[in-house]
Amino acid sequence: MFLRVVRIKKGSQVYKYLKLVKSIRKKDKVIQKVVVNFGNINHWSLEKVRELINKLAEHFDIDTGLTEDDIDPQGSFCYGPFLLADCLWKRLEMSVFLEKALKEREFDFEVEMAIKVMVFNRLCDPRSKHSLPFWLRNKYISGVNPTKIKEHHFYRAMDILEEYKDSLEQWIFWHLTNLFNCDLSLVFYDLTSSYFEGQGPGIASSGYSRDHRPDCEQIQIGLLVNSDGIPIAHTVFNGSISDQKTLPDIIRKMIKTFNIRQCIFVADDGILNNSTAPLIKNAGFKSIYSLSMRKEKCALEIVKELPDVTDERWNRLKKNLWIYEISKRINNKRIVIAFNPIRKKAQRAKRERRIQKSLAYLSSFNEHTKRGARKNNRKVEEQIERWLTSKGTKKYFRFKRIGPYNLTYELNEDTVDASTSLDGMIVLYSDANDLSTEDIAKGYRTLTQVENAFNEIKNFIKLRPIRHYRDYRVKAHVAICVIAYLIESLIDQNLKKAQIKITAKRALDLLRDISIHRLNLAGKLLNKSDLPTDLEMKILKSAGLLKFDRIVP
Repeated sequence: MFLRVVRIKKGSQVYKYLKLVKSIRKKDKVIQKVVVNFGNINHWSLEKVRELINKLAEHFDIDTGLTEDDIDPQGSFCYGPFLLADCLWKRLEMSVFLEKALKEREFDFEVEMAIKVMVFNRLCDPRSKHSLPFWLRNKYISGVNPTKIKEHHFYRAMDILEEYKDSLEQWIFWHLTNLFNCDLSLVFYDLTSSYFEGQGPGIASSGYSRDHRPDCEQIQIGLLVNSDGIPIAHTVFNGSISDQKTLPDIIRKMIKTFNIRQCIFVADDGILNNSTAPLIKNAGFKSIYSLSMRKEKCALEIVKELPDVTDERWNRLKKNLWIYEISKRINNKRIVIAFNPIRKKAQRAKRERRIQKSLAYLSSFNEHTKRGARKNNRKVEEQIERWLTSKGTKKYFRFKRIGPYNLTYELNEDTVDASTSLDGMIVLYSDANDLSTEDIAKGYRTLTQVENAFNEIKNFIKLRPIRHYRDYRVKAHVAICVIAYLIESLIDQNLKKAQIKITAKRALDLLRDISIHRLNLAGKLLNKSDLPTDLEMKILKSAGLLKFDRIVP
């Protein structure tokens, strides 16, 4: 038996008649016989249909509802944070890139699936690659089937990611420019280091440690970001390379890979100074960089000629920032002075603490202790030099060891006074003639965006510990962390645009309350999510989610 709708037109009206029809065989022919005629159903409401079904079920004693035995929960899976991340993964068209890049190659696993899991894990709950299959068991990530991905797939995906890393950065860069209106009027560059516990790979070596671990081998990571803190590109360098020697590689990448032809390049004095600035100029870029206040003698000469901060020629931008541009140029560059009274107070207090500690150390050589009794004057002086250098106070003292318990020393007041005059001051060089004094000061101040990026990558994305001992795997691990930070940055930017006053970390944490519940309903599997709150829905919409479906595949 089956239902049939018969349509009959009378004038301008079309009437629908519902009939229950049964096919029967009569002689050698199959004919259809009307069992029940329900009549005109044009105006039947849904309630009337349900009423008819219920009455039929009641008459024939049929239970149409599900019993407890028909509902079998299969588990709950964390969903919300990965839905947010996946919105941006789709907007960057990562799937499209990987499909195009790998279209002529065959793999026995889903490469995108493995890369997505590693990136989302770094963003939400950083774990080792070894533990990822276990971590996936109670997570719901769109397009990821935990039963089809094994531990070795992650390592193979890392190798592929490193192979296509430059092409992927270029792909992401153009999507950032076109979809997210990435501002490249100012480009910021800085380096950080990351150390290895024990022996590192070939690219690791000893060098200047920004993590204060000179005892460990390390790598250097150069990061290029825009004024919103969104990463543009990164490069992994040998751990012993000097900051200045990383500059040519970054300039080449800006021009050849990203076709950046006009921008203002901002870096600190460790990377960009009077000796390396010509590299930026020859590339056609303008620059903003600081003068090393403690190393360059001209810094003291510039500060000595400044008017007092109370002078009306100083421009107060905010409570802790005063700026002043001197009238003359040095090496054809504008000179802008930024003064921070809070920083001045902190620097002075720090120096005084170190000097007092150094005085106590020096006086200990005149006490009747084992330290004071040593006889070799030259070795004692070398020991003192090393200690004072480590504390940054060697230049403040003059000393001479005459014999046991007889160390003469004095504080170099002129050097202390010179350092005091530089407290809270930053001397900025720039050849950007079209920028205002305020823009130059604020542009350099925004360099902290790179420092914030490194802080997030190290602490939130958890770059360390690096558990890989092949160069290409280490580079792939860094790339995964940078992509995760990119998504975090875009979440932050979207939240700001939507005027939702929370951080990306807080948003991801809030969305953990949204889970997928898998149910077996009378033999049929159903995945249904929790209903998001108003705030959770606003967060998801800020990332581009148009519709929230509670039933997912």
